Amino acid sequence: MHTLVYWVKNMREMGCIPFLGEEDAEVVRYWLLKVGQSLLYIPGPVDVQVACVAQLLLDGVYLWWTMVREKRFNEDLT
Repeated sequence: MHTLVYWVKNMREMGCIPFLGEEDAEVVRYWLLKVGQSLLYIPGPVDVQVACVAQLLLDGVYLWWTMVREKRFNEDLT
C-alpha cells in the first residue's frame, strides 16, 4: 500500500502544481484539469484522493479547506 506522500509526489510529477487561490479562470481551469487527470491514477477511496488534493492547497486556500472540512465533520456528528 502506498502512502499519501507517494501519491502526492506522483501528482506533482504528472504536472500538478500547488494552488494558491488564483482568481484567473484559465489558471484555475488548468489546475482542475491536471488534478482531475492525475486522480484517475490514484486507486482507492475518495477520502484518499481528497487528502492528496488537499496537499496541493497552500496558504489561504488551505486554511479555507480546513474550515470547510471541520464544518462538514461537525455537521456529520449532529
